[in-house]
Amino acid sequence: MEPISTVLLAGLAGGAGGEAGQRAWTALARLVRREFRRSGTSGEAALSALERNPADPHRARSLTQVLEARAHMDAEFAAELDIWARGTHGDRELAAAVSAWAAEQRRPGSGPTAAVAGSGA
Repeated sequence: MEPISTVLLAGLAGGAGGEAGQRAWTALARLVRREFRRSGTSGEAALSALERNPADPHRARSLTQVLEARAHMDAEFAAELDIWARGTHGDRELAAAVSAWAAEQRRPGSGPTAAVAGSGA
């Protein structure tokens, strides 16, 4: 499984990509909530935290770490997450929208979001 981009997660949580981004975020949220509700671990909390503040690079990194750790422990979840990730990576318009969102976050005066760009790709 490829590493999950924190920029992608933050961008999707922040509304990047319009309808396609919303569909991708909804699909990820459904997957995470289904999987982590059963296990009672921190995945759902990390997802909700990023939804509340998508510009916080630490929240994006936390969700990435939780998802990757779970994927290493659960082959079925890893396969589902990989399918989701391949779908988002294959959408050039979505990738461009997320890149534009990340660039906007790095602009001076945009708050504590500059670190998002450097935390995973």
